[in-house]
Amino acid sequence: MAIWLGEDPSILSGDNDGTSLDTTLRLLLLFSYKHRKRKISSMDRIVTEEELDYVADNVSPFQSRRLLRKLGLKDVTIDQVFYNFEKSPEQLYQGLRKCKEKKGRSFTLDELVNALKCTRRTDLAEELLFGVTMSSGEDAKLIQSRVIQKKFAKIGDGKLRRQVQQSFGIVKDIFTTILQKILK
Repeated sequence: MAIWLGEDPSILSGDNDGTSLDTTLRLLLLFSYKHRKRKISSMDRIVTEEELDYVADNVSPFQSRRLLRKLGLKDVTIDQVFYNFEKSPEQLYQGLRKCKEKKGRSFTLDELVNALKCTRRTDLAEELLFGVTMSSGEDAKLIQSRVIQKKFAKIGDGKLRRQVQQSFGIVKDIFTTILQKILK
């Protein structure tokens, strides 16, 4: 298995040191490089309502206050939102909307992702980032299989292991389809 940490994958096209990389690996590296460039540029945009919904649905009530604090809301505002929407699943969503109203155009995806990372929800931050640049059904399957793989990687049950292996098969099919589309 080769690991590439460079900036531009075009250096991999030649046979510089007598070894050559498999064509598929080169294409995957090229795709990930372009994907990463697209992802970086999209971090500066304003958070959408769909992303607020996604975060609100996937953050537990125990983590929501901390997330809102990391986003810069004061405790008084957080308490007011939680009081107004007591025992409602809307609490975090309304808190995120308050944050968006307060910050306006400065409430970017980058800020939301950093706050999620601070609250130890890197998995959710990564899914949010992938959701930014991947929107087709095939890409959704890729994200789903990655999440399944993460959840069951440590479990030794044979049935779950087979499910994870099937997910990897889906990922392989998706990458093959993506590469075929790129080559056309």
